[in-house]
Amino acid sequence: MFGFELEALALIVAFRGIWAIYIHSNVRLPIGKLKMLIGAPELHHWHHDKERDRGNYANISPLMDLLFGTYVCPPHEPDSFGIKEPFPQNYAGQLIQPLIPGKIAKRTTGTGSSDTADT
Repeated sequence: MFGFELEALALIVAFRGIWAIYIHSNVRLPIGKLKMLIGAPELHHWHHDKERDRGNYANISPLMDLLFGTYVCPPHEPDSFGIKEPFPQNYAGQLIQPLIPGKIAKRTTGTGSSDTADT
């Protein structure tokens, strides 16, 4: 693909998979100021906070968040994770909802929302 060696592509895919597991994990590995360069789970958790305007939108490195002023790293964890909007409570509904135009989607969401993380 684009002239890259298969081994290089496999290495990138493996790294991204491990990185996704790492930033979504509940581990705390205090890495000090280095987390502003390579990121850490406690930064990414703020990305999944119910208050979506918190920040930390960069995925691998928070350098872009630092540059654009969206970097946040409070000394505590978010109070809750997930989304505030109602959404279907069953798997099929969650798969179909993004494909349905607005008014129909609102009728299929049910009444409740969930506090679970949207990983």
